[in-house]
Amino acid sequence: MSNRSSFPGRARQQAVFVAQTWRRHASRLSVIGKIPIFLLALTLAAQPSKPPQAYDEAARFYAAQQFDQAERVLREAVNREPRSANIRFLLGATLLQLQRNGEAIRELREAARLDPRHRDAAKLLASELVEQKQYADAIRYLTPLTAPQPGDEETYLLLTQAYYDRGEAGDNERAMDTADQGLKRYPRSAGLLTSKALALREVGRLAEAQKLLEQALRLHPGLIQAQAVMADVFNRQGNYAAAIPLFRAALAADAGHVESRVGLSRALVATGATEEALAEMNRAKKLAPDNARIRLELSQLYSKLGMTDRAREEAEAFRQLRSGKR
Repeated sequence: MSNRSSFPGRARQQAVFVAQTWRRHASRLSVIGKIPIFLLALTLAAQPSKPPQAYDEAARFYAAQQFDQAERVLREAVNREPRSANIRFLLGATLLQLQRNGEAIRELREAARLDPRHRDAAKLLASELVEQKQYADAIRYLTPLTAPQPGDEETYLLLTQAYYDRGEAGDNERAMDTADQGLKRYPRSAGLLTSKALALREVGRLAEAQKLLEQALRLHPGLIQAQAVMADVFNRQGNYAAAIPLFRAALAADAGHVESRVGLSRALVATGATEEALAEMNRAKKLAPDNARIRLELSQLYSKLGMTDRAREEAEAFRQLRSGKR
């Protein structure tokens, strides 16, 4: 993978705004977690022709987080050069920062249509499609990036994520196969090791998952997702004494990590600390109020503590969420 320090000057400038957007998405994608993302130079950086002046101006606005100004310049540029994939790509990235995701997806789709080889447009689009649970589309954009030429690390991470999150029959196996393809090129990728471990965990191969997670944590001791998945593996093995400190370590690094809140609550229940478990599950509820699973487990905890009215409230919230009424 290219080293960012070796980029030519223009490519380094362009990587600033790409990296900002990727980090935003990387923090949301459970497989990628908090590991550093190293980006290849944009397709444009490898082209001999000079980018239009408007592109450079918009890139400076983007790097300064002046996204409204960047959009204005890019809209004008699109009117002049409607077939520029790079301008469409930067406009899509800008719209994501403005939280106008539907418009962003349209621009990124157009960038990918205009230049199917534009890897950064395809990856950024796929990351947003995964967030929107449009997994088949994400897979469609990512798969060509892995053959006939091998993909980069981010592509394998995103494609593994898309299979894992989709959860259809055979998707855990597809996620494992994709992670294995990536690990052939990037054997020291803590993210890919963790992504494969996630799929192994789902099919009950806990010992294999644990081995990969231990390797991931040796490579990247602070990787929150690896800590959380390892803790969950310990939970499933009944090793709550090992699970609880790992969940706490993940939460010390990221208090908003919902999976760790839920996992810690489950471990505490198993050790008899029901009131503390209730407090953790309520913190998870604040982070994800529309998560039906959390409301169900809250109902069970309240019932265990004899708080029947609260148990009924949470059970009703669970039913409404499951029926789509909330």
